[in-house]
Amino acid sequence: MDAAPLIVITTPVLLPVISQIGMNPIQFGMLMLCNLAISLTLPNLLMGM
Repeated sequence: MDAAPLIVITTPVLLPVISQIGMNPIQFGMLMLCNLAISLTLPNLLMGM
């Protein structure tokens, strides 16, 4: 799956939880983008392990 659909699907689900624990939404967005970049870059490497 591409990054845009993952962002559209997971952000409305996770944003209320993130707001309740007191995390900054900008920090959450940056963390989410970094995690998506890693997960979309390495799936073939991890499948071979």
